[in-house]
Order: sequence, then C-alpha cells, then structure tokens
Amino acid sequence: MTARYGNIDDPESDSLEDLHADRLGADPGIDQLVSAARERRAFLRMMADERRSLGISQSMVAKRMGTSQPFVSRFEHALLDPQMSTEDRYAAAIGRQVARTLVPSRPRQGGLEAVVPGSSKPE
Repeated sequence: MTARYGNIDDPESDSLEDLHADRLGADPGIDQLVSAARERRAFLRMMADERRSLGISQSMVAKRMGTSQPFVSRFEHALLDPQMSTEDRYAAAIGRQVARTLVPSRPRQGGLEAVVPGSSKPE
C-alpha cells in the first residue's frame, strides 16, 4: 500500500523525506520538527529490533498489550505517533523498560532561544 508520503510495506521507506521536501521553505521550523520525528521513528524501530532479537512475535506483544497485531505492526513501522504510555506498554510486553532523560534543547532556527516555562530567562 502506498500513501502520499511513503510505502507502509517497505520499512526502509521514510515518508519524512518527502514531507520535508514538500514543506522546506514553507515552514521555518520544519527542520527541527523533522529531526524530532526521525528520532522518534528510530526509537520505535529500535524497540522492534529488540523484540525480534528476543524472538517475541508481534502477535505475542499484541496479546500482552491487549491490542491487535496490526496495531503493533503500525507502531513498529512508526506509522503512528504513539503516546508515551503506549511505548511503556510495548516495552513491558517485551520485558523491557523505557528510560527517559531531559536534555537541553537545541537552539531554534533564526537565533531564537527557548524559554523555560515559569522563567523569564532564556536557556
């Protein structure tokens, strides 16, 4: 099946490249958004690689999560933007735990600095 931005049957097909090319110049923040999306997709694919290395089927993950195998497939192929709780449930289903860290943000394009909520000073 081919969508406007990629092919869901080809996990190597990354629709973000097509979307990025379409929006480049139209949205000054697109580079930062695309970068963040790439990182999320890489994380989901890493989780799928871990599942495969453990010899756990998508069907077993689905059963443990209380969902369907097609949902697990869409999750692994980064065809949706899951909530953190879904990532946590998936990790638990493969006997793992997600560890999150908070790091300084990258400077915004155009020289704008991020301001921490509740603070008047830029980071």
